[in-house]
Amino acid sequence: MAAAPEATTSSVFKPDEAKVWRCGHPQDSEHKYPIPEPAGDPWEALLTPLLFQDKAQCEAWKDEVQNLLIFAGLFSAVVTAFVIDSYKTLQPDPNDAIINLLSRIDARQADALNSTGTITPVLQSFSPAHSAIRINTVWLLSLVLSLTTVLFGIISLQWLREHQHYHGITSKQAYAIFHMRAEALKKWYVPQLFASLPLILQGALVLFFIGMIDFLLSLNRKVAIPIILVITLVFFFLVCTTVLPTLQAFPLFVPFLKLHKSGAPAQCPYKSPQSLAFRSISGAALWIWSKFFSDVLYYPIILIRHLSASLRKENKEKSEVPEWVLNPHDIRVVWRKRTWIEFDLAWLDVRDNYLTTGRGIRAAPTFPLHVPLYDLVQGLGHAIKDHGAMDPEYFIDTVYGCFQEMSQNTHDIHHYQYPYQLHLQALLKRFLKRGVFGYISDVVDGENFDLLYDEKCLAFLTIMISNRSLEAIIPRLEHFHELSLRIMAFFSTCPQKLKEEPSGQNFPFVIRFDHPGLDSTWDSATLEDFADQWAANLYSFFRVINDPIVTEGALAHSFHAHGLVQDFITGALVRLMQVHEANINPTLVAECLLAVINLLTTTFESHLSDDKVTKRADLLLAAALTFSFQLEYHTWLPDNVFRGMTRLNPIITRYRQLSDEAKKNASPRA
Repeated sequence: MAAAPEATTSSVFKPDEAKVWRCGHPQDSEHKYPIPEPAGDPWEALLTPLLFQDKAQCEAWKDEVQNLLIFAGLFSAVVTAFVIDSYKTLQPDPNDAIINLLSRIDARQADALNSTGTITPVLQSFSPAHSAIRINTVWLLSLVLSLTTVLFGIISLQWLREHQHYHGITSKQAYAIFHMRAEALKKWYVPQLFASLPLILQGALVLFFIGMIDFLLSLNRKVAIPIILVITLVFFFLVCTTVLPTLQAFPLFVPFLKLHKSGAPAQCPYKSPQSLAFRSISGAALWIWSKFFSDVLYYPIILIRHLSASLRKENKEKSEVPEWVLNPHDIRVVWRKRTWIEFDLAWLDVRDNYLTTGRGIRAAPTFPLHVPLYDLVQGLGHAIKDHGAMDPEYFIDTVYGCFQEMSQNTHDIHHYQYPYQLHLQALLKRFLKRGVFGYISDVVDGENFDLLYDEKCLAFLTIMISNRSLEAIIPRLEHFHELSLRIMAFFSTCPQKLKEEPSGQNFPFVIRFDHPGLDSTWDSATLEDFADQWAANLYSFFRVINDPIVTEGALAHSFHAHGLVQDFITGALVRLMQVHEANINPTLVAECLLAVINLLTTTFESHLSDDKVTKRADLLLAAALTFSFQLEYHTWLPDNVFRGMTRLNPIITRYRQLSDEAKKNASPRA
């Protein structure tokens, strides 16, 4: 065995004074290795390139619409000139009537001179030619479509004006609103509308050329029907885009109707002066609608569901009561906003509330400090996915700084709402690969806000690893490993009760050691800090099992009795070996291993002397076997550790035999 090397630093592992990094909010438990805060406003740094891209897209749409408006105006003038000339074919020619009248006068004069009499010409009724009807129809349709293009273009420009309006709000609010509006444009098919404008104008041009073939039309009922139909559709579009931003509120009042199974409802982006005016005068209708569902339909629905449950002999407590998708009062508050920017800010809360229905969470739109989690997380997730030319390290500092601010705001404002913290975790999980991360909160019984804070930060960093330009940087960050150790200490230093026996695949990856170990590029002081934490976690794990204050029942339902204990012990020893081989602080490693060996030796010797087997000692035995197996064939062990293991192994074997005999003797009685 190798001789115990001399310590290169003054730090020595002291079991009684071992302090581990604890989970918690930075205000309560300051991070040892935080990610540097970016210079300036991180939200503005993320928002600026997005607004630049959005401005380029909007300017392209505006230029296209302006060109279409110019062409449509000129084309309408041309079509109008043809229509003015062609509509005459739908009426009798005045010259024909004059000729017919002169013929009748001439015939009367001839009758007076001629006694034999002549036939007086009869004035025939006028009927336009079929070709005249067809041509005037298509030309008028062409004119209507051309003017429709103008109308659609003007309305769409109004939408773009409101889409680009961000005055009077913070950069964080603007970032959330931007992603909400970007999603709204996509889900409400606004790009498709801009793409359809040239097609409509082209259709008008085709109709005009078809009309040139026949060149006759008339203003009669046959012409009016298709014209009225097209004009009706145009007015239908105008009316719908005027009322839809208001009508979108009505389904939200239905307590049992949730149309959007995944994600929040996309805000209707059809914002124009006429739709704003309609929304302003619709307050009474919204109030009547909400009263109808809250007072007329809601309670009968509850009664019917309870009666149905009783007929099926189900537990009434288990019968589901229909929940409001959103609070009716909050909906009315949102739709009474005077400006579109106030309406957008309130809509951020509507989307969060929609996703948290049934979770005991309520973030009222009247609460100005509420954090719009859904749209902020969506925006940060897309920023990570579409990371461009920004320097990777600066990008990490900026994006993570934004997330930490958002997470801290959530922790500070909603510290009393544990489900709201889980809501943020659920939003993060949408961007994680399946099987990569099992949440701590999924397996731990009880609520712990400090744990959730560090877990959310670690989950966000894990999301960033999915970006190929960042996957080699994140695992080398000291902060990444510090968060992992803080969460690991949550399990190793205290018998945390688990909800159930989770499988290794679904258990949190931070204690499955799937990420790389300590980075050799760190300086010696950093490596020593992490070595001290791994040593403290390893010793604390064994100390908790051996602590008589901790009941055997608590241990049986904790991580200390979980199958992943082997991974934990193996991972800790591997990292201590890395530190020892790097000659960072060999004495610390040796003292840690000796402390564990002495604890195990003393405990098992005590049980052997009393000839006593306990569940606590059996748990300690399972961990000791893994500890012994991992150190048995390692040549890097110092002499004093090797001697300690030489003494410990026979003791472990003797207690194992004692435990096996006790189980055999107890089996017949079982």
